[in-house]
Amino acid sequence: MTRALGQNSADLRYYRAVSGLAVASLGVGIFSLPALLFAGWLPVPFFGIVLSVIALIRLRRRPDELVGSGLASAGLILAGSAFGLGALIAVTGYWLEVPEGYARIHYTQLQPDPAHEEKLPVPQRALELDGQRVFLKGYIYPDNRGADLSQFIMVPDMGTCCFGGQPKLTDMVEVTLKDPLRARYSFHPQGVAGVLRVDTRLKPISGLQGVYYRLEADFLNGAAAQSVTRDPELANPSTKLPDASPATNDVAPSPPAGDASAPRSRSAPPALVVKKTAREALPDRPRPRRVSGGVRDISFDDLEFKIEKDQAFERSMLTPGIEELDGERVVLRGFVLDSSVFQTSGIKQFMLVRDNQQCCFGPGAYLYHNVQVEMEEGQTAEFSIRPVLVSGTFSIKPLIFPDGKCYSVYHIRAQSVRH
Repeated sequence: MTRALGQNSADLRYYRAVSGLAVASLGVGIFSLPALLFAGWLPVPFFGIVLSVIALIRLRRRPDELVGSGLASAGLILAGSAFGLGALIAVTGYWLEVPEGYARIHYTQLQPDPAHEEKLPVPQRALELDGQRVFLKGYIYPDNRGADLSQFIMVPDMGTCCFGGQPKLTDMVEVTLKDPLRARYSFHPQGVAGVLRVDTRLKPISGLQGVYYRLEADFLNGAAAQSVTRDPELANPSTKLPDASPATNDVAPSPPAGDASAPRSRSAPPALVVKKTAREALPDRPRPRRVSGGVRDISFDDLEFKIEKDQAFERSMLTPGIEELDGERVVLRGFVLDSSVFQTSGIKQFMLVRDNQQCCFGPGAYLYHNVQVEMEEGQTAEFSIRPVLVSGTFSIKPLIFPDGKCYSVYHIRAQSVRH
């Protein structure tokens, strides 16, 4: 009996417990493998590395009490490999996802300056990005849940998407994809590259208050549109867009209004040239797409032409694309100008304007930011402070006041006005 007790004592003296930290580090190491696919998972292998190192230190300090160095070492190898390779893949993808000739921007660059927010709804650094080729990542706003989206609103995160509500105006970018690009709604971020348009006037959006930023996308998640034209100056790696820092005096001024032949200043990189007005040189726009029944879905952007504020209108100023719309059936979104109506229902005619933030009709307004709407016989409209959708026949019909000035160019004979 004494011999048996002595044998048990010897067994107890050499018994060592398996380290719980070692087991945990192995589990975290296995759980770290998704970091190879998802950059957001990288904190998990980092935690696994720390846990494995702590486990190995404890095992070395208490060799007579604990075992499990193999488990901790395996966890360290798995977590370290997942973190190293995952970080390498993430960094490589981060740099390679931006197409050549485009510069990455962030939503932080689009946020207003608190000191000037009341006077200018978008910051100066955002205005400097107007007309530039940029790359931006974000999420599709859930108002668009289709599988074949050619246009959608992109926001910086899923916070508003998941909890509802109106996103900040400077957190929304209207993305229009060039053919044949199409997007599918998902919870994954989308990377789009194209020409950014910035306006201090709010463009109405159905179901939302409106947007200041629009992006005409040439690329979606690395896929290119059918034809992508590149500006050699912008493709030059030495040409960079302004960062999120405040604008400096190094920005080169644009040519004087009306002097199309004046050369651009070379005192700053071409991408940093700030336009005094976005109307000095309008790019060729694609034809508005047709919806069911041959109706063209147009926006006020499709109606823009080169003219200065208060400049005398001439029909020759209109682009060929605008002339093609004459006599076409269209749908157009905008706001009812409150000063153009004297009742809230049974309205027979009114002015449709691009936005309700600034004056779009009268002296100082652009002629293409308003449309005369006249209801068809037997049809009426109701006043609303929200955007409306006007359906009818588009025509070019300048409105000349007794003072001899033109205050409107376009006219729609409307079949319906929907809220």
